[in-house]
Amino acid sequence: MGVGKRLFFWLVLVCPLLCHGRVFATPFPPTLPDNTQIGEIIAHIPGEARAVTVQGNVAYMGFDNELKIIDVTNKEQPVVLSQLTVSDIIWDIAVQDGIAYVVNSAGIEMVDVTTLENPHWLGVYAEESARQLYLDESYIYLLTWYGLRILDASDAPNLIPVSAMDIESARDLDVLEEYAFVLGESSSRYYLYVINLSDLTNLEIERAYEGVRGQKIYVTKTKILAVGDLCSSTCGTYLAVVDLDWQTLDIAARGFHRTIYHSVGTQAVETNKMYAFAGKDIGLWVYNYFQDVETGMLLLIDIFHVGRVWQIEPTDDYIYTASTTEYYEYLQETKEGGFYILPAPPLFNSYLPVMVR
Repeated sequence: MGVGKRLFFWLVLVCPLLCHGRVFATPFPPTLPDNTQIGEIIAHIPGEARAVTVQGNVAYMGFDNELKIIDVTNKEQPVVLSQLTVSDIIWDIAVQDGIAYVVNSAGIEMVDVTTLENPHWLGVYAEESARQLYLDESYIYLLTWYGLRILDASDAPNLIPVSAMDIESARDLDVLEEYAFVLGESSSRYYLYVINLSDLTNLEIERAYEGVRGQKIYVTKTKILAVGDLCSSTCGTYLAVVDLDWQTLDIAARGFHRTIYHSVGTQAVETNKMYAFAGKDIGLWVYNYFQDVETGMLLLIDIFHVGRVWQIEPTDDYIYTASTTEYYEYLQETKEGGFYILPAPPLFNSYLPVMVR
């Protein structure tokens, strides 16, 4: 990457996260636009949930150390089909070819979900402090607190280690094409690591961007990168959205960013072509990042009071969340956690050609 493009990357992505004096701060609780309202909840199954994935009309949920399989055909009345207890709190779930890969502190526990009403345990791949996985056909990219592990899952449930890369205090992972994006920390410095996956037996860090103090990263196939920051109340929460040319990892000429500042921790970030979803200590906050181009701020369009949100699964018409019970100090109320089904914003899966300054 040339010097000019590196500078552009700094100005577009990193600087909005660091240059606090240049960020347009908003008060908390925020003043919502007239058309913004507290979101209406379609359905709720109470509990303490931290993981969700949805395939068709079936949701796979992690309620503490229980895997629940839920039929969501009727969005207003979801039905729990079955549940299975695993060894520890579930942090992530992925499903492929009739196997649910359940991530907890023990590693990856595998569950046969071919028969939704009768799941059964297949085995475990032990890996200390496992946090998150990305499943790509026959390979698993497993993030632990200590780094990235690549596993061959072609003979699942027999998982075979392929390679490993140690990354101190690895926080979050996403994968797009031949690159993995990992947020980590080293000697009190924060990094966004870009790892080349072209040779899975020989992982290499292609770039390390210092100063990206991120908690969650999400890379969409529409080439949008989102970084949520969880730090102290004086730091707040930032979200940067950048349009990238993934072929070269250079910022495209049409690159843009939007930042938000609310002093509330963020555990989850999802985006699509029009909206950014932030799973916060106090609910799900929905932003339209094509709005308010004068200030560079994302426009907060909706809030759902659904506890402390850990994972978000947006679809064309609905948003599914996993959350735990949380006391909302500014409301002086406790909001119950669990599995929530929420309405998607208007034009959820649409693209609006907007000129962004």
